[in-house]
Amino acid sequence: MSEIKRIFKNTAFLFLSHVVNMLLSFILIVAIARYLGDEGLGKYSFAFAFAGLLSLFSDLGELDFVLREVSKNKKLTGKYMNNLAGLNLFLGIISVIVPSLIILIAREPMHVVYIVMLASIATFFINYNKVYIVVFRSYEVMEYESISAVIERIIALILGLVVLMKGYGIVALLLVLTTSNIAKFFFSHFITKQKISNIRLSFDRDFWNFLIKNGLPFWFTGLFMSIYFRIDTVMLGFMTNYAVVGWYNAAYKVIDMLGRIPFIATAALFPVMSRFFLSSKDTLKKIFQKSYYYLFVLAVPIGIGGMLLADRIIIFVFKSQFKESVIALQILIWAVVFMFVNYLIGFLLNSINKQKLFTLTTGIGALFNVILNFALIPYYSFKGAAFATVLTEALIFILLYYFAAKNGYNLNLFAVSIKPVIAGIFMAGFLIYFNYLHILLLVPLAAIFYFAVLLGIRGFSREEYDIISVILK
Repeated sequence: MSEIKRIFKNTAFLFLSHVVNMLLSFILIVAIARYLGDEGLGKYSFAFAFAGLLSLFSDLGELDFVLREVSKNKKLTGKYMNNLAGLNLFLGIISVIVPSLIILIAREPMHVVYIVMLASIATFFINYNKVYIVVFRSYEVMEYESISAVIERIIALILGLVVLMKGYGIVALLLVLTTSNIAKFFFSHFITKQKISNIRLSFDRDFWNFLIKNGLPFWFTGLFMSIYFRIDTVMLGFMTNYAVVGWYNAAYKVIDMLGRIPFIATAALFPVMSRFFLSSKDTLKKIFQKSYYYLFVLAVPIGIGGMLLADRIIIFVFKSQFKESVIALQILIWAVVFMFVNYLIGFLLNSINKQKLFTLTTGIGALFNVILNFALIPYYSFKGAAFATVLTEALIFILLYYFAAKNGYNLNLFAVSIKPVIAGIFMAGFLIYFNYLHILLLVPLAAIFYFAVLLGIRGFSREEYDIISVILK
């Protein structure tokens, strides 16, 4: 199989599964919002943000390090994966204990304490399943990752809707999410054992130290990213009330769903970029340049369309109870535009052994985000948190691009951006003129119009058509 076909196959599997997962997850979030209200959604979001923020010790960067190394040399699978499984089990137990103790000390209401404890247990299984994701991505068999993820979401949605409609409440919902991730664990373990390798628990402390030492730059990156992705929700929970957290997270769930698109692409590209850094740096540069352009082409209509249609999206999905979320979505949507390219540049730095630069960038971004949230939330509430997110992503883009260019991976940003932006401006006019159409009709028509304009102004070269023909053969 050619490299292009392999990349396309893995990206296609991840993309399709993530589209399904996004839809299933979004349906569940909408159900939570409608059955539990803004305060219920706020508590749900706070619990998982809090548990997620304090579950950082479940992965000290060893997952990304092992993924990179096993992608290069499959003979390392046994020792690396067995010790990874043992280490992550040990660290995962800590990740359950820490947030549970802190929320008790914080003297929050007991029902919030129970919710956070259950969210911590569910998060443990979510994080431990990443061990098998490393195996699937190292061997570039993302179809197994995709199937396991879809199975988990189907179980979560069906059982989740049942407990919500029966009125069992948020505690029962969190038990459902724990159950669905346990099911995903057993499925992933079975597939790995049958198709790739039998992963056993290994407790080699010297090798654990080796994994942690080499993984720490990746861990700090994950730490800082978790801070600036989750700290806003946690701070809103402590500084405002759960209704405000609910309004903010109704918009943020849309952003989170859209932000998975670049993550899917970079997840499929990372093993490939790591290999080409050793075998062909010129090919790696070409992959980076093309990937950047394609991601930006997708980001532009999302940013423009999301801003212009924010009110209709929120009311259509969450109903009028969440009308306060409209302004949050209009602001946050621009963070997505930066996310599309930030993921790519960050993973590029990881693949060329410059992960410390990615770590430095995310560290600066996390500090910047915390300072902005402290400064803006007391005066502008959730709108201040939204502005802090966008400004943080913009700063991260500037730093990441600087480091990439400094290491020889520069781009002509004007040439890359101009045609998608022109097509986006025309699409904005289309949306304004045909604003009377139903949103389910308007969105796909606007997307078609955007790509038609892009084709008309030669936004795709002959090389893009050649790549498509190779994929279709």
